[in-house]
Amino acid sequence: MILFEVTRFGEVDSTNEHIKRLMAQGAPEGTVVIAETQTGGYGRRGHVWSSPQGGLYLSALLRPGVYQVIDQADLMAKLPTLSLACGIAVRRTAVGFLAPRVAQDVKLKWPNDVVVQTEAAYRKLSGISLEGTAEGLCLGIGINVVPPSSSKAGKEVYLAELTCSGECPSVEKVSDALLTELGAIYNTWLDQPFLHFLSEYNEHNVMSGRRVSIQAGQGTIEGEFLHIDEAGRMMIRTEDHGVIPIVSGEAHVLGIS
Repeated sequence: MILFEVTRFGEVDSTNEHIKRLMAQGAPEGTVVIAETQTGGYGRRGHVWSSPQGGLYLSALLRPGVYQVIDQADLMAKLPTLSLACGIAVRRTAVGFLAPRVAQDVKLKWPNDVVVQTEAAYRKLSGISLEGTAEGLCLGIGINVVPPSSSKAGKEVYLAELTCSGECPSVEKVSDALLTELGAIYNTWLDQPFLHFLSEYNEHNVMSGRRVSIQAGQGTIEGEFLHIDEAGRMMIRTEDHGVIPIVSGEAHVLGIS
């Protein structure tokens, strides 16, 4: 069972980079770094993550298969589903602070985002990244909690802007709740196939039944999003090739800004 050891900073270059430095020094699984601000924050595929005060910027060191008895072939096969499972943990965390009528609009966007959906748009609430090195995995999570004083209307949404079920959460309360959910999800993910989480992921998937565009490799694929399969792949129905699995790529819902 994973136990988290948390260090909080006022400012760092990047919580991901800080964890990778600690990882190289032999820090144990469960090491967590949280910062109030980042000067060089980034998310999946190196996309810049704006990191003003008011957001949760958290990175955790994971070493699945080092402290647990897991067949290495099975572990490598299920690793692509880890970030999806972590997305479920983030969503569970967010909805725990929200009124039910708002919570139903918090959705998962394959492969690494949590968004809030409206009729014609969705706005990003959280981004997730997962980086592997020879020493382990670096899980990075950013959650928009409180709007910064300089915020402008954009594609982001903040927990504090939504209708909360009680007092609007602080960054610290969100981080505590996230680590509780993350620990439970991670321990289950180690013991169970991703099939255990599949119905929950597909139930809250913002892409279900919509036409999507996927930038994969050097090309673009368009089609109807069907579901996520037990390997974490996006299943797309195209006009030319029938149903095909998408392992990775940048996904966009057509007709939603």
